[in-house]
Amino acid sequence: MRAFSPALLSAFLFATTVFAEGPVIPPQDPVSPESQGALPGNEIKICIDIDAIVRFEILAGAQRILRELYGGIGVRLRFVCEHTPDASTREIVVRLSDRTNPDVLKRALGFSLPYARDGVRVTIFYDRVEMLERDRDYTGIILGHVIAHELGHVLEAEDTHAENGIMRTRWDERDFQAMLLRELYFSESDVKAIHSHLPAFLQP
Repeated sequence: MRAFSPALLSAFLFATTVFAEGPVIPPQDPVSPESQGALPGNEIKICIDIDAIVRFEILAGAQRILRELYGGIGVRLRFVCEHTPDASTREIVVRLSDRTNPDVLKRALGFSLPYARDGVRVTIFYDRVEMLERDRDYTGIILGHVIAHELGHVLEAEDTHAENGIMRTRWDERDFQAMLLRELYFSESDVKAIHSHLPAFLQP
């Protein structure tokens, strides 16, 4: 098994960049498992480590998308950072960075370490996500889907991609439109893979 195998998520990059203002603290998740369709006990902890300038409403929007997507397949996400020794393998750290080297993983919006057991397992190139923003302010929606994709690799413990849906190798214009309509989903095979590995991430 490989110790390092980045799972790449590529998409078309567009020209207009909108700069965010003011660092924020990730809001907590007050949503009950039942209200999001998640099964009681199927809760995993996500720690969002912000190394970027992100508006609060964008981050909150991304977390809402994540709760919807994973709640829809029976998994509850709890946004909290504990970093305790006993939670190191279960807490998944997602880092948002806005100082991406243009020569690193060109056209990728982020990468994940699906075989890592702790530490930062998802890195999102937030500055590149911002570049996808065009005539509408839906950076939070895109950011939520990008994190969902990379988080999917970690939860599936695999760096492979699907032919359609959230886990596609590359999103096209139809996929971005589907995001706006809340119609981009996990494929059936991805849902099965996530649930098969879920016990390793569930909180005791």
